[in-house]
Amino acid sequence: RHGWVEAACKAHLPGCVGLLSKMRIVSAPDYYEGRVPEQRRVLMGEPGLVWKAFTFSCLAVEFQASPPASILAVGDNPTDAQAARVMRNYLPSTAIKTVQFTPGPSSSTLAKEQVVLRGQLPALLAARGHLRVSLVPDVPAPPSDNESTEPGESESAEA
Repeated sequence: RHGWVEAACKAHLPGCVGLLSKMRIVSAPDYYEGRVPEQRRVLMGEPGLVWKAFTFSCLAVEFQASPPASILAVGDNPTDAQAARVMRNYLPSTAIKTVQFTPGPSSSTLAKEQVVLRGQLPALLAARGHLRVSLVPDVPAPPSDNESTEPGESESAEA
């Protein structure tokens, strides 16, 4: 699994490859497996949600000393956004912003979503409060995951 972010960026976003050296890239499954003994691993609910939420939670604890103003999580699996929102429990002053891409998109859909994200990125980063954006066409916004809607949180769909 190591190196998949770099390979995907090189294949689909070659203009961003240089930015990767300025970022901390974490493989959530590797992070989880490296810290939780196999006999203690929980495999319940949506596949991937447990190890993603565990990893995001651990990273959030690392940020507690100096919390960022906002965190933007982008993914094509709904569990990516659900796990990112777990960080609210650890970083109450940080705006958690999620962007939902189409799961298993065609190349043309992924390209369109990337163009939309690139164009909206400054506004997403500047927005105050929690934010949920879905780029999945013709699909209503996801349920609130049994959590209350936070002030400043909005749900929208574009594409």
